[in-house]
Amino acid sequence: DEAMGESGDREEDEDEEDTFEPRLIYKSAVAVFAAMKGSLKQCATFSTHQTLFEVFRTFKKVMRKYVETLQNVHIRGRKVVSPLTAEEIKTLCCIVGTAEYCDTTLPHLVDSITRTIDESYAERVTFEEEQELLATVTSSTIKLLVQSVDAA
Repeated sequence: DEAMGESGDREEDEDEEDTFEPRLIYKSAVAVFAAMKGSLKQCATFSTHQTLFEVFRTFKKVMRKYVETLQNVHIRGRKVVSPLTAEEIKTLCCIVGTAEYCDTTLPHLVDSITRTIDESYAERVTFEEEQELLATVTSSTIKLLVQSVDAA
């Protein structure tokens, strides 16, 4: 996602239940989940067995790549030695918001897939590894924000 990180890819999610503050997320995350939901519905019309399981495996690859892109573009190997600019802080907050959005949306996707897929495949439908990666992205990003405060 080459546009990730550009201001035009951000949107505010004001449907956040736990806070009065809007959450910044990348629009690309919303688009990825919308595309996966559409693919799931389309595939379910002709297969709920191996083909749908292969679609799920593709979803896993897409999510892993999306999370890696989020991490590689903005976080990996980065250390903050001076205070961040307002734009950098907003970008890091957007990464946290996007990671949280993905982490809370993945269980809903799992539910949709397991309700649709043949029982013999259902227990193998999980995004646990991807959710662990999302937690790592969130943690790394928050560390950068803390480093910025410490550098101030």
